[in-house]
Amino acid sequence: MEFIVARGFCSRYSLQGKLTAGCLVLLALAFLMAFLLITFIGNEYRLAKRNYENLQLYQDVLLAANAISAERGPTNTMLGGDYSPTSETAQRLLASRLSTDKAITEMAEALVAIDFGSKVEVITTNRELAKARILVDRELSSPFSSRTLLSIQDAISGMFSAVDAIRPLINVVALYSIEGKSDIADEALIGQKLFEIRDYAGRLGSILTPYIATHKAIAPADQAKLQQLLGRILQLWELTKPYLARYATLSGKIADVENVFFLKGVALISSLEREGEVGGFTYTTRSMTDAIVPTFAPLEEIRTSYLKIMTEKSNERLADASRWLTFITLIVASGMLIYVVLLLWAHRVIFKPLLQARYNIVALADDRTIELPQAFRNSGTELDEVFKALGVLKTRLAERREITASLRTHALTDGLTGLLNRRAFDQIGDGKIYFTDLPDVIGLILLDIDHFKSVNDNYGHAAGDTVLRAVAKALTTHVRRGDLVARHGGEEFSVVLSGVEFSQLYSMAEKLRVAISKMTIEVSPSIFLNVTASFGIAFGPRENGGWTELFAEADASLYEAKRAGRNCVRCLMQKIS
Repeated sequence: MEFIVARGFCSRYSLQGKLTAGCLVLLALAFLMAFLLITFIGNEYRLAKRNYENLQLYQDVLLAANAISAERGPTNTMLGGDYSPTSETAQRLLASRLSTDKAITEMAEALVAIDFGSKVEVITTNRELAKARILVDRELSSPFSSRTLLSIQDAISGMFSAVDAIRPLINVVALYSIEGKSDIADEALIGQKLFEIRDYAGRLGSILTPYIATHKAIAPADQAKLQQLLGRILQLWELTKPYLARYATLSGKIADVENVFFLKGVALISSLEREGEVGGFTYTTRSMTDAIVPTFAPLEEIRTSYLKIMTEKSNERLADASRWLTFITLIVASGMLIYVVLLLWAHRVIFKPLLQARYNIVALADDRTIELPQAFRNSGTELDEVFKALGVLKTRLAERREITASLRTHALTDGLTGLLNRRAFDQIGDGKIYFTDLPDVIGLILLDIDHFKSVNDNYGHAAGDTVLRAVAKALTTHVRRGDLVARHGGEEFSVVLSGVEFSQLYSMAEKLRVAISKMTIEVSPSIFLNVTASFGIAFGPRENGGWTELFAEADASLYEAKRAGRNCVRCLMQKIS
């Protein structure tokens, strides 16, 4: 008796240990899930915060690039005449340069602040800008009368190079600013396109400046550049406009761009281009700049407004991520507390009694004789009935599994040939569990025994059954392991091949056709028959409705084979080389 009590105590102690270990595992898993969830939301918050900061950097880079581009305006004016250092025009150029330097400095500081690592691009931009200013200052140091078309063009080309030098940085920062957020990729790129439109617009006037200053006819190459720039500006605008139109606040600014720049500004450029055909300009570089620069204002305004919208949206994403982080943290903390309370309660009133009965349930399921522990002796007959019911259920489940397996085999197998039947064949395209290992793209062969009715009519149905079994054996013998062979009606068979190209599908069909035609079938001791078959093949996807189309294509190809004289392979949708 003492031995039995000790064994029962150890059993109960072991189950109690298992329950404790299980609870600790579940608790650890819960903590892990909570940690992963908070980590995921935290990453989303950090990503939103980084995207917000990167977007600010993106705007700083665009502002610096725009400042370099805008510096060409007063530069062009100065190159077109003699101006004293104290003149208003000279002061405008000085102010523009100071503004450019400030924008570049702020951009460089922003890059350093987030350790962006694009020092090379900043150095290159500063170097090209310094070289351009040297060329400009050298040109301005000489009297206007001694300046030539070529020398003015060289100075302006230097300013072009300064803008071009910052373009790689714009591209890199644009990609960096949308890292992990593909849904705002278009927005960042649209901001870049708006900058390009403004820069290209400014280049129109810069190309004209040397010719206006020297009153010379525009060279054909520069006329072509003007047309290319106008075409590029229009193309960028057509690409950008649909995205801008999504925001009602930009509708007025879109209209300003089209009414001011594309009507007035482009008309002015066209007029100057016509005057430049003979060099008879009615504008000076200053009057041209004063006339055309205001038409660029809507381009700058819409870019600024669009970047503001981007910033607001990014800020909203950051705020949403912050709220979600706080909310999820509170929910997880509350859930963990509730989980611990429920776990302790379940351990006491549910799991502990069930775990104490675990040994008895497993023993009963294994058909071993058990004795109810003393703890359940005074609990009524309910537990005894549960154990008996489990034993009966185990027996019934085993019987049901055997019946189900047998029924499934009979339901999917053709009784005469042992092949898959029509029901199984139709389920190939339905994604049933039995055919989940099939790829989407498959090859399908349909074949029909030629003149099979005459076999039944002349030799009887027993002979026809012998022919069907012989053809089935030939098919299963010559196909690859893993290919599916089915009899889906009368004398019609099908073969489904996976992992093949069209040429392999056709070769297999031809191989099967030859194999069948070479058979000699003994239908009785004195009667031997030879039969042939017609083949139709198709190749394509089987899922999402593709199976129906694939079968219809193979079926149509089969009928084409019959019309072609039988004993051949046909495919209507593919050309066989």
